[in-house]
Amino acid sequence: MSPEEIRAMYPGYAGWDDAGMLADFAATGGAGKGGSGNAAGSITPFTFDQKAAETAAMEELRPYYEKLLEIYNGDVNLAKKRMERDYERGLRFKREDTETGLADIEANRKERDRKFKIALGDLDQEMNTRGIFTSGIKATETQEAKADENFQQEMLNRQARDLVTSENRYKETEGTKMGDWNVDWGFADSGVAGFSSNPNKYKWEQAQNMTKEAREMARLKREQKFSDWQYGTTPLATATPTNYNDVLNNALQIQGLPPVET
Repeated sequence: MSPEEIRAMYPGYAGWDDAGMLADFAATGGAGKGGSGNAAGSITPFTFDQKAAETAAMEELRPYYEKLLEIYNGDVNLAKKRMERDYERGLRFKREDTETGLADIEANRKERDRKFKIALGDLDQEMNTRGIFTSGIKATETQEAKADENFQQEMLNRQARDLVTSENRYKETEGTKMGDWNVDWGFADSGVAGFSSNPNKYKWEQAQNMTKEAREMARLKREQKFSDWQYGTTPLATATPTNYNDVLNNALQIQGLPPVET
């Protein structure tokens, strides 16, 4: 028992300091300290079921914390939906850019090939007109023209490779980000011992908060019951505790929000 409870049950300890009183009570059980002419132990002992009070408080708090979890899960699921939408939209844009770019490159390649063949024909005709068709000059100019065309074709090949590489890098980079997000928010296994996802951390914190609130509610009920016992009133008659969810629902109503289910 606490010092206050001992003094209430054994008035003979009035004026004693806590240390001396506790020591005497431990040794004598309060014998001779009943006061007011009562024999020791004549007062009904104060009793309070702490575990039952905490369990009842937990049940009062349950709808509130279940609603919090529902809201939290809704926020997380919405974030996941938006992330997947953004990824798919970004990938679609990348694919469209790749397809358009490759089509443009292929059209450019065909046009260059057509013009190159015409240019070679014009070069042959010019060399023949100048009477140097079989000369080394023609061979040199033809070789230079082909080298230049091969270079331009290789540049087109590089552009095509860059487009494909850009799309693949998007998949890898954004895909990795999405994968990490899924792990962080509990949609995928991390494969790492001891890792806790954000939802699990949230649930752990809420469980701690719920425990603290339940214990505080039980403590207040205990104080009220002790006060009733101490002053001889009917238990919980002077100040019946209001149900937690009744108070919460009143606050929610003021805010224009739906009540929690009880």
